[in-house]
Amino acid sequence: MVRTRSVLKITLIVACLAMSVPYGIPVYVDRLRLAWALRQLSMDERKVVLFAPWYQEAVALDHELPAGSTVDFVMAKPAARDIAVLGGAVLQPRDVRFFDGWEAWRLRRRAAFLRDDLAVNAASGPPPTPAATVVLVDAEVIPRFRVIRVP
Repeated sequence: MVRTRSVLKITLIVACLAMSVPYGIPVYVDRLRLAWALRQLSMDERKVVLFAPWYQEAVALDHELPAGSTVDFVMAKPAARDIAVLGGAVLQPRDVRFFDGWEAWRLRRRAAFLRDDLAVNAASGPPPTPAATVVLVDAEVIPRFRVIRVP
């Protein structure tokens, strides 16, 4: 009985592996090809290949803005949240604040990425004053990061 269970377990494991190998090998080979192609590129070139064109746009914005400036990112749509956060990381160590749309920006209500009062992004104290630079972030429009002149 014990031997039958062991044989059954081994058979199931082999069957699972046998079914997954034909699907896994092409993906693994693609990853190896990508790694081989990336080895000759600089770190910045690798980031462009891996992160898509939004990274180049964020780097261009980083070069355009003064070093110590404050930046408000206004996310036009929910689809812009990912690139806004990653673009904000490119702009560090600047003070970058995030807002879900123009209404939230006018009310100075920051975006809540983690919906928790104790979360790391929980705003402490009064809302911040408007930043020196306002950037509209829209994942569906090129360029994705557009500096907006607000009166």
